[in-house]
Amino acid sequence: MDWIEDLTRNLAAQNTWATSWNYWARGTTTTVPRLTVSKMRRAASRRVPDPGRYGVAELDGYRILSIEEKPERPKSDYAVAGIYVYPPDVFDVIGQLRPSGRGEFEITDVNRYYLQLGRLGYSVLSGYWTDAGTPESLALANRLVYQVPPGF
Repeated sequence: MDWIEDLTRNLAAQNTWATSWNYWARGTTTTVPRLTVSKMRRAASRRVPDPGRYGVAELDGYRILSIEEKPERPKSDYAVAGIYVYPPDVFDVIGQLRPSGRGEFEITDVNRYYLQLGRLGYSVLSGYWTDAGTPESLALANRLVYQVPPGF
């Protein structure tokens, strides 16, 4: 794990933002450049038919009430879409994480940290979005990107 600590320190020293990406096309309700200027930490969400596969956000208007990782009984059908914008202090948060009950470091724990501070907002994605966590969703991602290449 020393290499992770070294990478974290180096990225933090360079004032680098951490962002995780899935497959998505134009059509977010809030654009990434606007998010990076904001002091609010942001998570993208998307309504899905199978929310138990994802981190799930319980929403109330413009607020996130809670976030659960792969719940058996999701509180909503809004998946946290794996597109995050964080400031450099996220590396301090990451350094304090402990493995979950599933034995994994969960990005949901980072999001919960900012949620507890009242500093986590969200944007709902329009257009297409999919993860690539199953063979079926990887095939879907390939089809979507082939049909409508993402714009940058």
